Amino acid sequence: MRRSIRCPSPVSAFTLVELLVVISILGLLAGLSIPAISAARTSAQTAASTANLKQIHLMMQTYLGENSNFYPRAEELDNTSWRRSIWEAANGSLNPDGQWSTLTNNLATGPYSKVMWCPLMRAKYGIDSYHPWGRGSYAINQYFNIYLDRERRHALRTEEVKGKVEPFIVVGNEFAAPNQKFGSLPWFVSTKYPVPSGWGNTAYSYGAGKNRALAMFLDGHVELIDKQHGNSIDDKIKNDTTFEQIHTATYALEVPWISPLRFSRARRISWQRCSLRG
Repeated sequence: MRRSIRCPSPVSAFTLVELLVVISILGLLAGLSIPAISAARTSAQTAASTANLKQIHLMMQTYLGENSNFYPRAEELDNTSWRRSIWEAANGSLNPDGQWSTLTNNLATGPYSKVMWCPLMRAKYGIDSYHPWGRGSYAINQYFNIYLDRERRHALRTEEVKGKVEPFIVVGNEFAAPNQKFGSLPWFVSTKYPVPSGWGNTAYSYGAGKNRALAMFLDGHVELIDKQHGNSIDDKIKNDTTFEQIHTATYALEVPWISPLRFSRARRISWQRCSLRG
């Protein structure tokens, strides 16, 4: 008796052509999604940096309240930057026990490192925040650097700059390698693009298009500034003897509001002062 032999049914499999088609489609989808993901990440980092600037505004108001309405110098006589000055006014000493390790830990890994260092710049360059001066990504208008003007050795009071609308604090961190990890100078000296050499430059890395600067003004509102406008006001920014009226041509923020951290000593400050303009 003959036994019937059953041949196994053929196994379906991708042909080489089909495999190449699938790979091509996946590559196309990846190519389409990567720019969108990158833009979303930049928008999120812009939002986080905006929240940092709002917190800096709150700390600045606390500093003013405790110093008879005098603004901090960009760099104090003991070389401490304004960043550390306002932080300690609002949050207490970064070195309460006088130990070097306490200071470096607070500067490098504590809340200071999250607020005074822009998240976008941290992602691009990393940080080296151990210096006791108080390093960071944010830079104050150089008009507040008294060392640049020999006729003005005193700190500035609020009434001396009332009504002025030059950018007050910007994110400044774009300069030559390998020094990006050290952050920006305490003051910024230019809004020009392409950025000149040095450490006091405004970074045009924000917004969905990664081509705008992020600036906070005296009243605490934050705006995105494009390169054309930055170039148009550069001469006024470079003039450290004035802090003057500038016609703004800025863009509304493209990012949602993120509530800042609450600082215990800053709670008495009205949140209305730091509301975003439309």
